[in-house]
Amino acid sequence: MKILTNLMGSVVTGDLIADAAVAYHDTLVARRTVDLIELPVLIHGDLVRRATMAVGWLTELTSGPGPHVAHEVADATTAKNLRALAREERTDRTRGVLDFDWGRTVEWDGTAAKK
Repeated sequence: MKILTNLMGSVVTGDLIADAAVAYHDTLVARRTVDLIELPVLIHGDLVRRATMAVGWLTELTSGPGPHVAHEVADATTAKNLRALAREERTDRTRGVLDFDWGRTVEWDGTAAKK
C-alpha cells in the first residue's frame, strides 16, 4: 500500500495504482497540462471507495509507503488505464530535453547508462 498526497490531503491506495498515478502526473507536468483521475482508495480501515483528484501541471502529488493492511487495494484496470494515458501523453508531445543530440551517456562505476 502507498499513500498519495496532494495539497488537499492524502489517500491510501495500492502500489500499482499509486505508481501509475505518479507516472501519469509526471507526464502531465512535463506537458504542462492537468487532468482529473479517479482511483480506488482505502477508507476507515478496510472500506474501498473511489476518489477523484487533480494531477499534473501546478499540482503536487507525492507517493510514500502506506500502512500495512491485510489486503492490497487492487484495480488492474485503473492502473492499466493510467499507464496507457501516460504513454499516450508522452508520445504525443513536442521535443523535450532528452530528445536533443547533446543528451549524452553517463557513466557510474565504469558502466554506461543511456539517457
